Amino acid sequence: MQRLRVFFALILCLLFFPFWRGLDYQVFILDSRILFTISFVLSSLFFILIPLHLAKRNIKKFIYPLILLILGIFAYSGSTLSGQATRHYELRHCGVSTFTGFFYHVRNFLPPAHQDDLEVRNQLCWIRKMITKMPQEIDDVNELKNYLELIRQKLLSPTSKFKASLPLIAFLHGKMSASLEGPALQSIEIGKMFVDALHFWKTQYTVEISALEYPWYAWPHSAFIKWEYGLIERNWESLVENIQIETN
Repeated sequence: MQRLRVFFALILCLLFFPFWRGLDYQVFILDSRILFTISFVLSSLFFILIPLHLAKRNIKKFIYPLILLILGIFAYSGSTLSGQATRHYELRHCGVSTFTGFFYHVRNFLPPAHQDDLEVRNQLCWIRKMITKMPQEIDDVNELKNYLELIRQKLLSPTSKFKASLPLIAFLHGKMSASLEGPALQSIEIGKMFVDALHFWKTQYTVEISALEYPWYAWPHSAFIKWEYGLIERNWESLVENIQIETN
């Protein structure tokens, strides 16, 4: 019976890693340190503390809240995004308490599928960071031009431009459009700028994870990421192709 409990506990502990990886999407969509910390602690409760209790029944009860406290401090202090400058795409941009941020610096020692997976997710954190740093209001025309050029230079800089990044790039331009005020707002056609950006970046960010080939030893992670990112790549491609704007 004890061996069965240990085996089940080990399975739960291993499942923590894909669940932790899934929490990264929470960062991409909503950069909230508090929400991430709560999610991390709750997942730790299920995938770490429960297995620990199953495998070692004689642990003193005060140890469990202490472990949760330590994990909560790690998640909160590690933050969701790093403090690295966005002008350097190759730096670690996910917070150290995220799955991507924690493993990013050891990616070169991992199988190719894991390397590409971490590169894609780090790129998503990089763009998410640009969205977070977007000015609340842009009312000067020259400021708008300079900001558009700055964003363009940054987005053109990565060696590998992953198609899975396109939804966040669209969100970046959408937030920029929402921040326009006064003369800057009157100087452009927002709809046309947004649609043109969608179609332009579609021609730049072309690396499809779903189309890459990986060695046999990268399985099953290779199969999973090809399916996961393939959903984004195919659906986004079809969505953008159907978005057009009529000009007089």
